[in-house]
Amino acid sequence: LHGEVAGLVKDDDLGTILYHRAPDDIGKENVADDVTITATYTRNDNYNVTVIQDKLNITPATQSLQIVSLDETYNGNEQLLEFSVEPAPGSTVKYSIDGGAWTEDAPSFKDVGSWAVGVEVTNPNYNKVELSTSATITKRSTSLTVEDAEKVFGENDPDFVVTADNLVEADDLGDLDAQRAQGHDGEGVGTYTIDPVHSFDNPNYAVSTVSGELTIKPASTNEISAADLVEKVYDGDAADLQVEVAVKDGTTLEYSLNGGLTWS
Repeated sequence: LHGEVAGLVKDDDLGTILYHRAPDDIGKENVADDVTITATYTRNDNYNVTVIQDKLNITPATQSLQIVSLDETYNGNEQLLEFSVEPAPGSTVKYSIDGGAWTEDAPSFKDVGSWAVGVEVTNPNYNKVELSTSATITKRSTSLTVEDAEKVFGENDPDFVVTADNLVEADDLGDLDAQRAQGHDGEGVGTYTIDPVHSFDNPNYAVSTVSGELTIKPASTNEISAADLVEKVYDGDAADLQVEVAVKDGTTLEYSLNGGLTWS
């Protein structure tokens, strides 16, 4: 601090003149504070000294603030914006989402979406700072996979097993199941495609699928033999061998008269 002196015969007639805050104003550092500047000197009876006090004007400082944009994959948690350079103590921070009303409540973002965020920082001792940033939550990838299955011809379909990876919560897609793919509902021996399905379309997920295969194997067949030999006296007519057995449609019966060496 400095001041001006007038009317001295010699420059050092009042000793060293010090300019400083009034005792009651020591420690006042805020912009709105009333701070008086006065002076002290060495008494000299040859002078009638009048000290004309003045005011110390404290002007607002400037905050250099930065806020980081938010770009996260959905993880089930509330995500908050963060300052890379924090506001000074005593600052008031307000937020506006997509041009909406300003609020001191810090926004949080959980579900998939994208938002424009305005930020305003005020402080009695600093110039107002206006910032803009963005918040984006992207979809979480998950894959539904059906395990391969098999059954024997004539049996009911087994319970299909479906697994999902990378879920935040096990029920985020509801109930998981599998079903025959369109056009793959046959029951003959062969291979059929099984597609995974889920009961809840969660907008926070990008779902991919890996189909499985249902293999239907042939049912086992038993060799059938006659219980009793057929005996008759030769009369020129063929002897009929009748075997009673329940067979399914499409079954072919073959006979051997030489111990299985040939069949017809």
